[in-house]
Amino acid sequence: MRYSGLLASVLLTAWLCAQPYVTRPRIPLVGDGATDNTAVLNTALANPTQVFVPCGTYLFTSISVTADSVLVVGQGACSVFKPKADSANLFNSNGHTGVAFQNLTFNLANAPSSTITAGSAAFTNVTIAH
Repeated sequence: MRYSGLLASVLLTAWLCAQPYVTRPRIPLVGDGATDNTAVLNTALANPTQVFVPCGTYLFTSISVTADSVLVVGQGACSVFKPKADSANLFNSNGHTGVAFQNLTFNLANAPSSTITAGSAAFTNVTIAH
């Protein structure tokens, strides 16, 4: 079964490429763990889109999805979203459909009382770390 990871990657790539309604803009996220990515990320999530999150730590205040058909895909444990501080509204998909986050880690060390709730979003292979 050593090919199962490769097969999953090929299938995910094929699925992503088959989405005709999605734009694939370059999102200027900065994964240095110090730059606040809130405005850039929320602007991207205001339209149907696919956001690729390479390895890095992406600081934010809150994530707010304001469009349907949003997919955010990281590279696994090395793609980390880290809130700047506690927030009651750390993540909000605002009832939109087709919202998915995959292959990411949410590091809540700075936000110990915050929680991530899926709402209408799907979280696949997402780790919540403290």
